[in-house]
Amino acid sequence: MRSNKSTLGASVSKYDVIAKAFNVLDVATPITHYAKPKEHLQHIWERVDDEWFIVVRDERKIHGYLAVDDDAFNNPITGDAQSNASQITPDITVPGTMPILDLVPLFESNYFYFVLTSNNITHVVSFNDLDSLPMKLCLFSLFMELEAAMLQLFILKGPKTDVYLNLLPEDRIAKAKDLCGKKYPKFDGKVDPAKLILCTTLIDKITMLSKSDVYKILNFPSKNKLHSFFHLVEKTRNQIAHGDSILSMFEEPGELNNLIVELKRILAIIQTA
Repeated sequence: MRSNKSTLGASVSKYDVIAKAFNVLDVATPITHYAKPKEHLQHIWERVDDEWFIVVRDERKIHGYLAVDDDAFNNPITGDAQSNASQITPDITVPGTMPILDLVPLFESNYFYFVLTSNNITHVVSFNDLDSLPMKLCLFSLFMELEAAMLQLFILKGPKTDVYLNLLPEDRIAKAKDLCGKKYPKFDGKVDPAKLILCTTLIDKITMLSKSDVYKILNFPSKNKLHSFFHLVEKTRNQIAHGDSILSMFEEPGELNNLIVELKRILAIIQTA
């Protein structure tokens, strides 16, 4: 039977792999509408249905793109595709192989990006595309990695497990004991600190973290800031678990990116504590 140490160590690395497993192509929208350089805008407007972007290209090169909300499509619609196209420049393109989490901060500069597959523009990705299952799985994996790192800290980093448990209110310890009895049939009410901590909730782990000496090295300005951050983590995790929108919580790209940056910062501290 493997020890808690080997099991917990493997968990952290697995969560990290999952968080990096999905890339931009997993959430991007394929480009299906193209226009010839000399095609009239009126004709393009009439045949484009629900697409947002139209790539202007011929057999030799890509000349740019049109967006359905461009001023060029306001009445009267005049001119051809090439003369009205905007350039697809390197600063609005991303490789399809880029991990989704690396894409998040880029949306602070631009709302959408064209996606390169080999040397071809094949997809477009926007901030709204982050409200998708692959992105939610990446984010959820970070939350699970955080909880696994806490368990490593409480159970593996020295003989302090019972000390951490004693930071919990009696009713929370009682709930952990109750779950422990159901989870481990041989549990007879005796305090096994390691098993009890494995049966605590995320909120319990946050309580132990905030009341222990670890709080000081997390570099939060105050305990209120710590609790606010972890409340956001818990709320976001619940949104994902219930299949709800995460973008209803993060209307601006910077807000979501700040959560991810802070998560990674705290993870790095806890994993080396």
